[in-house]
Amino acid sequence: MANNSVNTRELIMDMLLALEDSREQSHILLKNVLDKYDYLPVSDKSFIKRVLTGTLEYRIKLDYIIDCFSKTPVKKMKPVIRNIMRMSVYQLLFMDKVPDSAVCNEAVKLAGKRGFKGLQGFVNGVLRGIIRGRDSIKYPDINSSEKEEAVYGISIAYSCPEIVVESLLEDYGIQRTLKVLEAALNSRNIYIRTNETLSEKELKNVLSEWQQAGIEFEQSLVIPYAYKIFKADKLPKLKGFMEGAYTVQDLSSMFVCEMADIAADDLVLDICAAPGGKSLHAAQKQRVAMDKRVSENGNIPEQQRVGSLAQIGASTDGQENNIRKEVGKLLSGGKIISRDLTEYKVSLIRENIERLKISNIDTQVWDARVFDEKMEQRADVVIADVPCSGFGVMGRKPDIKYNITSEGLSSLIELQRRIIDNAVRYVKPNGTLMYSTCTMRKAENEENVRYILDKYDYELMEEKQLFLSEDNDGFYIAKLRRNK
Repeated sequence: MANNSVNTRELIMDMLLALEDSREQSHILLKNVLDKYDYLPVSDKSFIKRVLTGTLEYRIKLDYIIDCFSKTPVKKMKPVIRNIMRMSVYQLLFMDKVPDSAVCNEAVKLAGKRGFKGLQGFVNGVLRGIIRGRDSIKYPDINSSEKEEAVYGISIAYSCPEIVVESLLEDYGIQRTLKVLEAALNSRNIYIRTNETLSEKELKNVLSEWQQAGIEFEQSLVIPYAYKIFKADKLPKLKGFMEGAYTVQDLSSMFVCEMADIAADDLVLDICAAPGGKSLHAAQKQRVAMDKRVSENGNIPEQQRVGSLAQIGASTDGQENNIRKEVGKLLSGGKIISRDLTEYKVSLIRENIERLKISNIDTQVWDARVFDEKMEQRADVVIADVPCSGFGVMGRKPDIKYNITSEGLSSLIELQRRIIDNAVRYVKPNGTLMYSTCTMRKAENEENVRYILDKYDYELMEEKQLFLSEDNDGFYIAKLRRNK
């Protein structure tokens, strides 16, 4: 699996080491490495992605297996050796097309190359032992009547930290928990949101481009402008993507703006927006609403024209000019204010705005924990997709689950409610608050909505809990209306 001077296994090991030493996100690190070595054959890049992602996904189970055959526990191994062992055992157990002998030989050579010649025999011996005994490994009982043993068994079987298992079991019980954890380990589909303002001809051209590029796709049954993509590697290089005809967005995330009923002239405030998917979606929803208004009425609806006349005075000589000004203002459409904490995060939003050629979004660096007096009761719609535990995206970002702690979960609730306390004040009377997370924890979802309803004059209009599956992330959405 090497190309010229590039050893793909060494690249994988270095990425695993980097992820151990920092909180860098695996999907970002992987993208940067693959971009740097873009000249590698597709087979090598696929191997790198498969082994890195698989090793992260199954790390708990891999460590359990290694400990069954090694006198030195994984946690006491040198970092280089530990990660060589993990990635090698992943290949032995989950990649049938890679010969066992090749896995062992490459692991031994890599240990020597990185200065551990004295441990080459250890690496070879443990891996050979796993090859001989892998079919007779005894795992903890996930069906044990003892709660602790069952949680431990589930943690090993589905390679998920016990704290996550316990939380899901408490909220949803055994059957739902196992379905979610299994989905997190399975390959997941990618969804594309096409621009709803595309003409029929333009959409046909997009679909034709996908077909010519050998991309398999399937239209969503629940959101007609969404398409399931089975192989997305070529998408970023296609003309339609570069020209903003479509963008990658998880199906579950699309429901936020689907449920929000955004009007053509609404002021929408997205307070935790990066990388901007919901802001961009909201902007396109406004464009669709405006196009529909013009198409159906030829101009401004009669009731709005009458209302405008009443406001500006209907009997003056300047009536016609005033009407034109008012009509122009109403036809100019609404506005999206898209915010996030840092300049880097906001730059990600701007990149997507430029690619999708969106004109009605203002980007701002703003800490959602800090109240903005200038925005009090100004927004028709506030989107509060708050920082969360990320249980719902474990399938795409496997390293998330290893960074979860009980202290972190507790502090998240405090953070979320600080943001909520500001978000509710930005909404106009009779306006809409869209609260969402990419997690399935009731403490971060239903309990936070109950917090809003108990403390503020809001009414719950609709809520949706989507569980992690092959088709979508785990996602919670609540639509609330401010009464006064």
